[in-house]
Amino acid sequence: MRDPVAPTTTDSDADAGEAPPVVGVLPPLRAAMVDDASSISEIARALGLPSWRRAAVASWLASPTGFGVVATGGPRPGEGDAENLVGFVLGSIVLDEACLLLLAVLGPFQRQGVGAALLGAFEARARDLGATSAYLEVAVDNGPARSLYETKGYEREAIRRRYYADGRDALVLRHIFASTTIAR
Repeated sequence: MRDPVAPTTTDSDADAGEAPPVVGVLPPLRAAMVDDASSISEIARALGLPSWRRAAVASWLASPTGFGVVATGGPRPGEGDAENLVGFVLGSIVLDEACLLLLAVLGPFQRQGVGAALLGAFEARARDLGATSAYLEVAVDNGPARSLYETKGYEREAIRRRYYADGRDALVLRHIFASTTIAR
């Protein structure tokens, strides 16, 4: 099983029908909707995450605590106005804490700032929903994802031994959001 947070991809991912990115131009972001569940599931499957099936994603997005953000890459070839998603983030919120469940970006769009933009949108939505902090799990050997999270202020809180099905450990990272209260 691959790391579910910012997974690595293979060259075959480039053949999934997405347009190549324009370097320096971030794709538009918007709130994920239940109608996006099939596309989100396709991206997860392309990145080696088969457990995120359409029904599970739809159920998650319809739940009162679940939310997501998608990055769009223009219309799907041959499908009129249907959007071609190139990445997404799924999260949940309970009381004042957000959990980042999965952040994934298709191969050709990785290391283009899409993951950072999705992470920023996740945090903004979490704050809007009342969160004061967020946490996530990431494989100890997923250097690119760890670098992104650490750059954005996530700090190591714990380690979960043999967390993934393949026996790899996971780090639990937490980020306390900056206060939005203005001192007078």
